[in-house]
Amino acid sequence: MIGNSIIFAVVAALLFGVSGALFKFNNVVQGNLNIFFSGLYFFGACGFAITTMSRSGLFFSTDYLISGAVVGLGVSFGNYLFSKSLSAGPISLGIMMINLNLVIIIIASVFWYGETLSLAQLVGIFILLLAFVLSGFKFGESFRIRNAGWYFLIIGAIIGYTVRNGGLKVTADIGLESTNVLFYAYSFSFLWFAFRSVFSGYSKNFNLAGPQAAAAKSLGIGAASGIFSFAGLGLYGLSLEIGSASILAPIFSSYTLIASGISLLFFNETLSKQEMVAFVLAFIGIVVLSVT
Repeated sequence: MIGNSIIFAVVAALLFGVSGALFKFNNVVQGNLNIFFSGLYFFGACGFAITTMSRSGLFFSTDYLISGAVVGLGVSFGNYLFSKSLSAGPISLGIMMINLNLVIIIIASVFWYGETLSLAQLVGIFILLLAFVLSGFKFGESFRIRNAGWYFLIIGAIIGYTVRNGGLKVTADIGLESTNVLFYAYSFSFLWFAFRSVFSGYSKNFNLAGPQAAAAKSLGIGAASGIFSFAGLGLYGLSLEIGSASILAPIFSSYTLIASGISLLFFNETLSKQEMVAFVLAFIGIVVLSVT
């Protein structure tokens, strides 16, 4: 069973990493974000709907609707700002930096739930903060990131992911089933971006074959990202049911390396030496926090 759980976690990391790399691919082809996210959240919601109906059933109540709306706000806000940041800086560094939301959640848990910080958590937090400092200050070499707006977008994305992950933690603590919450979160997110797609003009700012071809390409990339994302999360959840989180969480966290590797290999991204150090430190910090 342990062997199967590790295999599931490895495949989950691969799938989730590909999903993240598709954010960059949509950026490279100058796809429309509203169409992209409409596809991502529609197919993601379908996946969660199938899962809930086959397992616990679909629950409908005010608690689930409100929780889904809050988590959906975090999902939409975080993913949208992260996608916008890809025009100003590399995904390989950005995808590491957004994991600072783990630090905020851990610190909030100390004050909200009275939890205590372990030595490993303190070390992980320090490493992640050090990585963020290295990514933001120049020490004798040119930066790949020259747009100061990248930092504001990443900070905004961190806040969004904090609302998402923190919201899921709170809903789990009050006894709500997470897959149902994610179904409503993805459904509300789909409705929001579908609304924006219709009323903001989906053909604006496309540099592809034409409005319809551009919309179809963005929708297809978003759909693929949604399917890979849902499949990755589903497999990871399955691995946790039959294996140890202390072993599987660091394995799944490698999705950041996979998304970064794809971008560095196929999208011609580059990092300065200092940014590479920040990248490595951020990954180490994520792994340390994952095993605590």
